[in-house]
Amino acid sequence: MTTKKYEFALTVSQIKFVKQSTFIYLAIVKKIGPIILLFLFLNSFSMKSQTYYPFPTNNSFWRFNWGIPGCISQFITDYQYQITGDTIIGLNNYHKLKTSGTFNCRTPGVPTKPSGYVGAYRNDILAKKVYIIEPDSINEQILYDFNLVAGDTIKGYMVKQAINKIGPTYFAVIDSIDSLLINGNYRKRWNYSTNTSLSYSGNIIEGIGNTYDLLGGLRSGFDDNGNLICHSKNGIIIYGTGSCTLVSTKEDINKIGTVEIYPNPTHSVLNIKISSSSNFKLFDLTGKTLIKKQLSSNTNRLDVSKYPKGIYFYQLISEQGLNSGKLIIR
Repeated sequence: MTTKKYEFALTVSQIKFVKQSTFIYLAIVKKIGPIILLFLFLNSFSMKSQTYYPFPTNNSFWRFNWGIPGCISQFITDYQYQITGDTIIGLNNYHKLKTSGTFNCRTPGVPTKPSGYVGAYRNDILAKKVYIIEPDSINEQILYDFNLVAGDTIKGYMVKQAINKIGPTYFAVIDSIDSLLINGNYRKRWNYSTNTSLSYSGNIIEGIGNTYDLLGGLRSGFDDNGNLICHSKNGIIIYGTGSCTLVSTKEDINKIGTVEIYPNPTHSVLNIKISSSSNFKLFDLTGKTLIKKQLSSNTNRLDVSKYPKGIYFYQLISEQGLNSGKLIIR
């Protein structure tokens, strides 16, 4: 078998062309190389940031601490929201929530927190939203919308809860969006502020919720400190440091006995009927104390006619405990 040998020779002009082409190629690579690396980095970061973390669906709880400056220690509130199972409402599967713990620090404007079943929620993962159905209702509302951008106004269930406490003009706006490194993963955080004279800034974390209160609205009456202590899923602490345990149930201890306040709304005289002597305080929306008076264990009459029309908050403190609520003067 014969083997043929082939020899190739390049002309001077061809060699020159190859050198020029190589030089141009290297120059281009040198120039756009950093751009390519930057593109790959940003693309990688974008892929990470696009990971969406929905709300948990089982074996989870959120523990909160709630108190006000000057609230005596035995009235500090520790409580949790806990997933207790599933329920089908309409065509959708929902996850039931209950609250339990101690509910003693009655901040003015904050009604006694309910204990037991407080509603059920579901994830809409594609829409990046969480919906809730309140007890004794079949109509769902938006609980959290994780599509909001800076400048958007928060809408839905949380704002409705805040309006019930503050008044119909309340709203909250997303100021900025950043992220938190939680368990090795970045989750988005929406930072918001309110429009009221009781200006408040809070945040909502993707898949975890509002760090002020999971279902309690975006802001309470005034001067209180809602704080998410920890969030646990399947025995793993997702948010918070240290231990994360359920609060032992001790509902409504140190509670004032009989309390009747009428008429409410009022325009002149307010009647306060209590079963034990108590210290009464009346606050305006800014937290300013308007009335501070020791009341006897009987029916007490207070003249409030000199105060402008609007929403006020009262507080009753006795040896038995603390009670508070909202008063309307019209």
